[in-house]
Amino acid sequence: MSSMHQLIVQALAHGPAEAGFEVHYQPIVRMEDHATMGVEALARWRHSTAGYVCTDVIVSIAERLGLMGAVDDFVLMRACEDSGALAKAYGWPVDVHVNVSAARLGLPSLEAAVEKALERSGLQPGRLVLEVTESAQVSDIDAAIACANSLRERGVRIALDDFGAGFSWLGRLRSLPVDIVKLDASTTCLEIDATRAQAICASLLFLCGELQVVAIAEGIETHRQAELLTQLGCRMGQGYFYSHAEPLGRLVSPYVRSAPLLRSAVTA
Repeated sequence: MSSMHQLIVQALAHGPAEAGFEVHYQPIVRMEDHATMGVEALARWRHSTAGYVCTDVIVSIAERLGLMGAVDDFVLMRACEDSGALAKAYGWPVDVHVNVSAARLGLPSLEAAVEKALERSGLQPGRLVLEVTESAQVSDIDAAIACANSLRERGVRIALDDFGAGFSWLGRLRSLPVDIVKLDASTTCLEIDATRAQAICASLLFLCGELQVVAIAEGIETHRQAELLTQLGCRMGQGYFYSHAEPLGRLVSPYVRSAPLLRSAVTA
């Protein structure tokens, strides 16, 4: 067992909060005016001696050991608790996006964790979006569908993360009841092999429109990329062009042209 493996195991055994895990937030913006409509909550960890630990490494090890639920629940609770401060930082309520492993969709522990976080924080269920990640397979699709429906009946929304990457995204979209899809960065990079890339992205956006789900473009890094996506009809985006993920105290309030336009990402 590597030293990094041991560090992560020990940290998760004691609990992410006790180990010094933090939650950073990356804005999800309305591309027409850069107004922040939501934030994605992301786990970050800087060890006292090892320094910054790559999140992908944490996720990989945690999932292999069946400990990803501890990270998911920590981020879920902290993000919901921070919702009031996030609204104050931006000047209006924003949607809170939290990643959950696909392997947990259908487990009673996920619904219990969501209920606990909502009750403790007072966050309106309609402001919570659970992003189902592609890093693990859904073990019981019927249970996953029942869980997603139960959460949606509660008001919580479901998003498919990394849409367009890998081989299972289309099957997930067909089988799971979802409200939002997040277009993977590999499908929103439109400046290389532009004709083919734009045709693929336009097709994905058309599919989302036909299914009446909101599309959020991930991985936006340049003004030109944002411009091309807007021309293709994408209205919501996320990426370094707008902001890196930052701790709560360093979030920068965006500008907005007209307050009446402010609505939830789903209805924007």
